[in-house]
Amino acid sequence: MVVVVVAVVVALFTVPITSSFSGQIYPAEVVPYLPEVVLNPPDGSHVWGTFSVNGTSAVGFEIWSWDLNVIYAVNDTHGSFSFTASDPPYTFWAYELPSEVVSVSGHYSSPILYF
Repeated sequence: MVVVVVAVVVALFTVPITSSFSGQIYPAEVVPYLPEVVLNPPDGSHVWGTFSVNGTSAVGFEIWSWDLNVIYAVNDTHGSFSFTASDPPYTFWAYELPSEVVSVSGHYSSPILYF
């Protein structure tokens, strides 16, 4: 019985579950002051995803950590990202949005229980 309880507790701290996230970043003239998507995964989570614009104009796309470090930056119409969460929450920003809407989607994987 003790072995089963220990196995269950160990599994809760080590077996990962995957969660999804998505959002859209609109030009400031459409939705003033909200050019961002925010994600708050648990520390240590593996985060991965993609972004794309709804047109042909490239945008500056960045992911910032809570302490304002840029952990991903690109100027393109689409791209993919991957990182390990160490200072959430994360803010997904898009710049140079003349009329483009940026769609962001992805997943993060973390243990069922975490510290």
